[in-house]
Amino acid sequence: MDQADSDDDGDLNISTDSDPPSGKPDKMLGTSNFLALLGTINESYYIDKTNLIDVFLNCGRSRVLVTAPRRFGKTINIAMLETFFVLQVSAGESIIQAAVKENLKQNWIKYAFITGISHIAGMGLSGSNIKPFRFLENHDFVPYYGLTAGDVTQLLQKTYGFYEDRIEEVRKKFNGYSTVRGVKIYNTWSVLEYASKTNEDDFTYEWQDTGYIVGLKEAFRFPEIMKIVQTKLLLDHPIEIKKLKFLTLEDVLDLVNIIGEVDPQNVDYPRPDLFFSFILEQGYLSFVKKKLGQVVIPNDQIKKQIEDKLTDFTIGVFDGDTTYIEKCKEFLLKISKMNCDHDDFKKFHVNLEVVLQKYAARWIKKNEANIRCTIKILVDNLRFKDCAELLFNFESLGVEVKRILDFIVIKDDFVMIWEIKYKESNKKAMLCIKDREYLKVLKNKNIIRSPVTRWVLMGINMDENGQVSIGYLQNSENFDDMTLIP
Repeated sequence: MDQADSDDDGDLNISTDSDPPSGKPDKMLGTSNFLALLGTINESYYIDKTNLIDVFLNCGRSRVLVTAPRRFGKTINIAMLETFFVLQVSAGESIIQAAVKENLKQNWIKYAFITGISHIAGMGLSGSNIKPFRFLENHDFVPYYGLTAGDVTQLLQKTYGFYEDRIEEVRKKFNGYSTVRGVKIYNTWSVLEYASKTNEDDFTYEWQDTGYIVGLKEAFRFPEIMKIVQTKLLLDHPIEIKKLKFLTLEDVLDLVNIIGEVDPQNVDYPRPDLFFSFILEQGYLSFVKKKLGQVVIPNDQIKKQIEDKLTDFTIGVFDGDTTYIEKCKEFLLKISKMNCDHDDFKKFHVNLEVVLQKYAARWIKKNEANIRCTIKILVDNLRFKDCAELLFNFESLGVEVKRILDFIVIKDDFVMIWEIKYKESNKKAMLCIKDREYLKVLKNKNIIRSPVTRWVLMGINMDENGQVSIGYLQNSENFDDMTLIP
């Protein structure tokens, strides 16, 4: 048997040297001492995963590569296997290449059990008849990496004395990892770290700080990926990806183009499927039950980190100076609460132009999609019920009509509808709102739940030189009253 290098520190450790404020034994995370955990069985601190041995020996393959994200129990499982078997090769990439790959050819090793975060690291072993079992795919190793729903209930009831309402809180915070067949998995570290807190306010998602989403910030440079994250994943909509059974060298090079320091100008097309498959293995996406090929952000813990990375990217574009972004946000917050005068719109126009020009310097090319992505960044975290590219239907002259709004912001009784243009005009953007009858969305009760008392229609155009013009109409359906700036 063999072990690939793993930076996962296992499931849990029990220390009786100190008593936390809760009076419970200190559930410290990070042990790889399997025998120490066995001593806690009678106290129900240890969740038995020894059936993993039986699954391995009866999986039909003597050489396997099992992948799981950080803090899902890879190291403690290897420690368990080491207790029952003698490992012939210690960890280390160079040793794997030399001892495993070559020795497998000579049949010197009977079994090989390799673990890691991504199967990409095992590409060099592809000729060694090693079977990969990837995170959340449909195989029998799934329940042994992380906590199952039954594990969570058992652990929190017996160890921490949680009642059902508190257990339900844990499910809401950390539920979401699922195989296509519907097997639910929880991150071990997150559940135990949360349960050990005596005060819920002290909880700080520390699992995130043990690692990071590799390449996410770099991937935001590509509007195709940014758009999917903003308009789908962060709005809890699933996306469909095509899983690659095997990665070629070309696939790996394409991935490096996305998550590396490659100039976006030199990338013909960033492959979203490839990138989202990659972060699925990192534990930042999950399959959707009974929806083959569809993935979502699993829970609020992960969503928060992705939103934070988006904010970091935004600040990076402005070299740490977010003054113009904040001024735009101030306008949007103000107009959501009260009517604004012409001077307010003029100031917003000036600030918006700077924001769009700053972002345009990072765009591969100027287009409507990139402008929409920038607008989405502006309204993020403003507690609006916001939708990008909203699809809605209505009947006109007895015919059902479908429309797609470029952008809509909804807050209480206020609605703001945006139309984005590139290399056209602010007037054309406003007339597009009129001609396509976007105002009918205000009366669509499936979209607007509460009566609308205030609304703003805004058309935005950016020319090839980066100059921005806006048009607006406030609380009126008479487009003769629209105002154009400049």
